[in-house]
Amino acid sequence: MAEVMKRLCGQGASTERLRRAEDLVRFLHRRAHVGRPGAAPAIVVVGLNAEWGVTGAFAQSRAFGHGGVGPLQLATCAVSLHARLIALAWILPDGAAPPSALELEAAATLGRQLGEIDVVMVDSVIVSGNRWWSCRDLIMSKLEKV
Repeated sequence: MAEVMKRLCGQGASTERLRRAEDLVRFLHRRAHVGRPGAAPAIVVVGLNAEWGVTGAFAQSRAFGHGGVGPLQLATCAVSLHARLIALAWILPDGAAPPSALELEAAATLGRQLGEIDVVMVDSVIVSGNRWWSCRDLIMSKLEKV
């Protein structure tokens, strides 16, 4: 994963802050050049420092789902990026449907697993062309309704 990512976005602190899902999507489109309409499926891991600045990013093109990448692999990415936090982006083909309840649970489970090994996942965002969904926001919205 690290070899592909170096081509996507170099390491080093950035002045760009990614505090919200829309900031991550904008970063992916403008700086990392992934997730645009017609983009190939990929998993992108963006490392963030304590001030939410970008420390670098890794990308891996492949078929995926939240079960397609494990917490130890993501923790290795975080260490390589000198990141205190990570944000995930799942690049899907154009026209993908919003995440299902099962996909949201998988995102929450992955977040818990990462937390157990001291890696903080701030969000898992699904990007499909010009549409995107924040798993964090969707989960929080469901919890507020309970």
